[in-house]
Amino acid sequence: MIGTSNDIWTESHPPIASDQSTELPKTSRISSRPLQVTWEMTHDCGWKATPGRVRNARNQQQFSTAEAFHLIDEVARMHVPLLALTGGDPLLRPDLLPVIEFASKRSLLASLTLLPTPRLDASIVPELKARGLMRVAFWLHGSTPGLNDGYWKMPGLHRRTLEVIGVCQEVQMSVQINTVVSRRTFTISSP
Repeated sequence: MIGTSNDIWTESHPPIASDQSTELPKTSRISSRPLQVTWEMTHDCGWKATPGRVRNARNQQQFSTAEAFHLIDEVARMHVPLLALTGGDPLLRPDLLPVIEFASKRSLLASLTLLPTPRLDASIVPELKARGLMRVAFWLHGSTPGLNDGYWKMPGLHRRTLEVIGVCQEVQMSVQINTVVSRRTFTISSP
């Protein structure tokens, strides 16, 4: 089963066939579909270490392009409002642009979470938008370069992330900022 995000959705609910009714009793708190499907497109990242992403011994194979298209068709059949694409570094997938375009042609709103890895270049943003991407999400682990770059243990990532966010704004691409509030970052935050 596809991993889903919904506060009351569980893996015990099978996918809904297109010929089945999706009506539930009005008193039911269980949604007939997930609100979002998050797909970790790849585990590859290209960084020597990515904090908080310890891998277990499970199978690390990613979907082929054909399997990716099949997954997108399944998500579209469920009428899920959002397909969130994440990774390690999704830019390492050679089929990223065709996958986004395929999702767009299936009327799926797609969001892509990007890390400021060496492959992230501002020139990719207009192409992502042209292929139908609705939103780009970035991680900023603090409001200052010291906090963010200290988290990643790599200098310059705060600046690079803000530069790419600027390009997103230039091409009118929606941006989502992900962050973690912790004792380390909360005391620095301003209202």
